[in-house]
Amino acid sequence: MGRALETAEGIEAVSSTAAVEAVARGVPVLALDMFGVSDELINTVFAGSGLLGGADDLVARRFRHPDPGWLADNYFHPSEDDDWTAVVAELVGRRRAGELPPREPLPRRGGPLREAWHRKRVLGPYDRSVAGAAALALGHPARAAVIGAHRLRRAWGAGRAD
Repeated sequence: MGRALETAEGIEAVSSTAAVEAVARGVPVLALDMFGVSDELINTVFAGSGLLGGADDLVARRFRHPDPGWLADNYFHPSEDDDWTAVVAELVGRRRAGELPPREPLPRRGGPLREAWHRKRVLGPYDRSVAGAAALALGHPARAAVIGAHRLRRAWGAGRAD
């Protein structure tokens, strides 16, 4: 992609990381909005960018540079402002020197049955425990029901006109 962007007059996309790469390199972009702007199209990031345009803009090759405010809001900044590598190096050094306390582990949910489920899924036939067999027997239908409920909720939500 980098080589293609070196000589690009501009780039058009509905939603694409290539458009974000182009913005980072200073290549003009036209983010097409003729199909709408929505989470489903993964193009809401371009709202307020000044990059959105339609078919007429595409035909006329009206590529755009983003609004400076949008650039700042979306973490585009000059490379001389990059300080994250120095910050990470300092933190790694402090961790190795024992200056940082250990982080608390994330809380686990689901209790022993959930632990048995994960163990059985990872170890498969090598986990011969009764808890693993029970977790798998209960877990597969429960997981299928949860996934089905999520899909149904998304389908119901997508069909609603708000």
